[in-house]
Amino acid sequence: MEWVIESGGEVLWDSQVTDPDLAVIDPRLSRSLNAAGQLTFKLSTSHPMFGRLNEGTSWVRVYKNGVLDFRGRVFRTEKPLHGYQDIAVEGALAAFNDTVAGPFDLTAVTPTAFLQRLVADHNAQVLG
Repeated sequence: MEWVIESGGEVLWDSQVTDPDLAVIDPRLSRSLNAAGQLTFKLSTSHPMFGRLNEGTSWVRVYKNGVLDFRGRVFRTEKPLHGYQDIAVEGALAAFNDTVAGPFDLTAVTPTAFLQRLVADHNAQVLG
């Protein structure tokens, strides 16, 4: 079974590569029904991607045998301790967690219109 973790088109880790400088230490992917899921791992200070993952803006993808298995954004990076940096990635379902939607009347709103409104509010906050 092959696992690949990448961000921004750069490979963070490939389970088939044995170079210790390209390793992700202790990767853990947790998922459950109706939850965003989470990926945690450590990067060595010698890893080429060390320091290039940014909270809230970097997105990470996990592929299992070439098929996308998980997608999320980096929500926590910790200062290096003992030569390693802890990284935590929240699943894509959590992308709206930081969005504040103003009040509006839901009595005559379709589910599609409601979701379009949430996406528009989110984009206005993130992009605006």
